[in-house]
Amino acid sequence: MTGTELDQAGRNALAGAIGETPETVIPVHLLRRGLCRAVVDGPPERPRAAIVQAHALPAEPTGFGDDPASLWRLLGMLDGWEYLNVSLDAGQPLAALAETKTGRPNPRYEEIYFTLDRPAPVAPHPAVRRLTAADIPMMEAATAALGMGDWRYGHAAA
Repeated sequence: MTGTELDQAGRNALAGAIGETPETVIPVHLLRRGLCRAVVDGPPERPRAAIVQAHALPAEPTGFGDDPASLWRLLGMLDGWEYLNVSLDAGQPLAALAETKTGRPNPRYEEIYFTLDRPAPVAPHPAVRRLTAADIPMMEAATAALGMGDWRYGHAAA
């Protein structure tokens, strides 16, 4: 089995296959906006394994699937990665495989996702409103002028 790098149609299909959860919202956004590389083992609509690597943060791609051998093969297609974010269930077997393949210890770290348990309060001010997808062109045009960094990735520009 070998991996396949996805074009935009494939990235869109993979985004649909992954679905939206607190843990997947960033990779799904990157896939839909074309802000990443994505490689899969199997069809993007039903991958055995997949990895999403943000252009802005290539060192920390996100992996999907529970087959450590597939994930390891896909990692071999990517440059510049240091850590792979995967589910807790996939983490231990993948770390063991990485240690076997590299002969080096593979530390594991747990990430915590904070989610709202109810809608955020509405700000009662006439100049405040919720942003929508229609605001994306305005945000893109204002990025440099307002010194916002690269808002698409959620961090300041380097």
